[in-house]
Amino acid sequence: MMSAPTSPSADLPEPGSLGESFDVYEVEVTDDGARYYGELDGAREAVEQRLARRFRDHGYRVRLARETGEHVLVATERSTGVEGVPWTNVALFVATVATTLFAGTGWYGYLGAAPGRLLSAWPFAAAVLSVLAIHEFGHYLASRYHGVEASLPYFIPVPTALGTLGAVIRMRDHIPDREALFDIGVAGPLAGLVATVAVTAVGVSLPPIDVSGAGGLAYA
Repeated sequence: MMSAPTSPSADLPEPGSLGESFDVYEVEVTDDGARYYGELDGAREAVEQRLARRFRDHGYRVRLARETGEHVLVATERSTGVEGVPWTNVALFVATVATTLFAGTGWYGYLGAAPGRLLSAWPFAAAVLSVLAIHEFGHYLASRYHGVEASLPYFIPVPTALGTLGAVIRMRDHIPDREALFDIGVAGPLAGLVATVAVTAVGVSLPPIDVSGAGGLAYA
């Protein structure tokens, strides 16, 4: 008779406690958690959601996979903080600064002018990036508040009329309940709305820009 598998760590759930959702027959320890091999008792999505809540209380996130004909519950340690320098986020942000500055030269009528004119479009770039950043940080801060693991914003640089297609954050965790889902979802648009109102108020208070003598293409 095969003995029941034991918990790989004191801070992980006992395999036997998952029996109503996932009948575990083997446990493998990994560097950052464990892999539970077993049989599903129900729909995959529903089982994963139920188990996610249990492992979350122990400081782990989970995902269900099927490998070589076996169901595997992969548990890895959760971390809501930022570890090290997020170089990908930084590089994309710098690239988006460049593309929004370039787009701004078109709106100011400097498109095709000397490269030195690029920095003259900083108010346009600052307005676009601040609205995007505040919107995404609304999602990010709400995620942190509810203990949901999420990445910092990834900006998307594209040489369009605005210089970007926006920004996104990556959710690496299960959302624990409907309240957290609502708060995280609504935090971004509300924060972005406040930023948009502020940027608009500043914009209408500034004197108009005369582009009649500027070279290149001016947008109406």
